[in-house]
Amino acid sequence: MHLRDVGEVQVIESIRQRSRYLNDVVIPIGDDAAAVSWKKGWLQLLTTDLLVEGVHFLRERISMKDLGYKSMAVNLSDIAAMGGIPRYALVSLGLPEDLKTSELSEFYNGMYELADAYCVDIVGGDVTTSPIIVINIALMGEVESNLVLRQDQARVGDLVAVTGELGGSAAGLALLLNPQLCLPLEIRDRVLALHDRPHPRVHQGRVFARSGMVTAAKDISDGLSKEVLTIARSSHQGAVIWTDHIPILDETRQVAARLNIDPVNLAINGGEDYELLFTFSPTNLPHLQSIAIQENISFTILGEIVPEQFGYHIIDSKGIRQPLKAKGYNHFQGE
Repeated sequence: MHLRDVGEVQVIESIRQRSRYLNDVVIPIGDDAAAVSWKKGWLQLLTTDLLVEGVHFLRERISMKDLGYKSMAVNLSDIAAMGGIPRYALVSLGLPEDLKTSELSEFYNGMYELADAYCVDIVGGDVTTSPIIVINIALMGEVESNLVLRQDQARVGDLVAVTGELGGSAAGLALLLNPQLCLPLEIRDRVLALHDRPHPRVHQGRVFARSGMVTAAKDISDGLSKEVLTIARSSHQGAVIWTDHIPILDETRQVAARLNIDPVNLAINGGEDYELLFTFSPTNLPHLQSIAIQENISFTILGEIVPEQFGYHIIDSKGIRQPLKAKGYNHFQGE
């Protein structure tokens, strides 16, 4: 059997089953970041992401500065999903011999633009030669032990919500793959920026953690459908999502119209929006809305957590119920 026969989820699960912990691991493999005991009252958060040319990005269609920015952003998003504060980064690179020194400088300029914005220190890493660009960033952060957000604590009756709007990054990728598409410049610029320069929701994650009202959280990297299923399954619950409640970016709708595809598909399966998906009790809705207004945070309720035996469903505007399936990107199967 090959990796392509089982897919990314089963590969990770097989690794998780082989894991053993000899130290104070509080949150092990499976969440957006691992958490280990650290100084009194705090956990240390550990996360890493790998970006490979031809898999995660096309070198000829992204600037090196934007690539550096995005590489840091995807790691910051993991810390955000845990309600944490990012602190230190290790950057390891595989670089082609023909890469210009000026391009490498621009890459670091992009990384530092975001690292400086969140007071992250790049404290080391490694570099080697490679036929393609390979980027690995390991990010360390911290969060109060009693405030950490997890993906496996959703409860029956919780509302499911998401920050911001969805589908922008997927629309940007669609434009990169269909450069001949005729669209107003401001629409092109908006969705391409969302794809190349996502905004990690660190502030939102901290606000949600300090509120004490969010029961589960996850960043949307692999698509809304996959992340909802991850929260529900890891919490041993079911979930229902309402398509007409999904906040879809207006520019995404316009790109979808030109491509003659359903914008809902881009919003729930596209991925790389790096918004925060979270759950909370409906009794806390007024208080959470008040906090969101004070902190200039927008969020939309798009579903609810139900008993596990009810399964996972998506309900369209006509009330038609269909199974919710993880259709976000799946490594090893190219989906």
